[in-house]
Amino acid sequence: MKAVRAAGFTLIELLTVIAIISILAGLTAVVIPRVLEKAKVTDAVTDMAQIATALQGYYTENGTYPPGYGYEIFQPNAGINDPIYFYHRSYTDYLGITDAVKQYDRFSEDYDTNGNTSLQLLEFLPLPGSVWYGLTSDQTPYDGTQTVDDAPDKLSSSERPYIYIPYAKKDVDRMRRLDPNWNGQTWNNDFIRATNIVPPPQYDAFILMSVGPLNNTRGLISPPGGNESAWLNATDEAPQDHYYMLAMRAAYLALVDGNDDGRLDLDYVARRDTRWVPQMPDLEIDLGYAAPIIIPSQ
Repeated sequence: MKAVRAAGFTLIELLTVIAIISILAGLTAVVIPRVLEKAKVTDAVTDMAQIATALQGYYTENGTYPPGYGYEIFQPNAGINDPIYFYHRSYTDYLGITDAVKQYDRFSEDYDTNGNTSLQLLEFLPLPGSVWYGLTSDQTPYDGTQTVDDAPDKLSSSERPYIYIPYAKKDVDRMRRLDPNWNGQTWNNDFIRATNIVPPPQYDAFILMSVGPLNNTRGLISPPGGNESAWLNATDEAPQDHYYMLAMRAAYLALVDGNDDGRLDLDYVARRDTRWVPQMPDLEIDLGYAAPIIIPSQ
């Protein structure tokens, strides 16, 4: 009489199946997040491309891109003792997309774009519902003194528009001519005093930024070290110039292409694809490839 094998799997077969499932689970845990992140990066780039198109339409109609929040209003015949006026609107207002939350930064976790717990000048962007929204032009803009925890109204929200940095191209071109290897650590007073035109009458270029997958702008929109006020005070420039000075600094650094390969050194996508880590203004080993996603005007 033949022996009848009991139905089921042997121990070796079970262990083999478990091992295969474990390997597949491990691969899934590694691959799926990368695929999802890459898709999210693609979506963010698409968002910013759409906003860039809207900005181009605004430029065609108005002869300038929208000003940045806190920029001084250009007054061609103003004297040194005349009143100073400021822009208090978000670029999303000018474009009519303030309520289009789906076009807000897909990677934003809060308004602190560099992870230092302070709400610095170019991080600030008042939206409807904020006590800063709708100030008159003769009122002083946000001064950069609050922490994220103390931020009023919506400024502690994760729903933050993409960072928008408008500037006059000739200003940043002049900076590069005067100091082609500038690292943003200390201000060069010749950047402004070479022309004494601050702010410019029109803005003909811009940078759009997402904080990227690691939620960090890495010293691009604010000087490293966490003490933006000290950095600005050390420049000895007029306080009403501070927002535009930081915009000039951000545009200069964001457009650096040190190895002349047509890819921006500090752009997240370029760094991820090339695995090249250039010297950044606040390079720290523990932040790895943290960098914003950068879309410049064409």
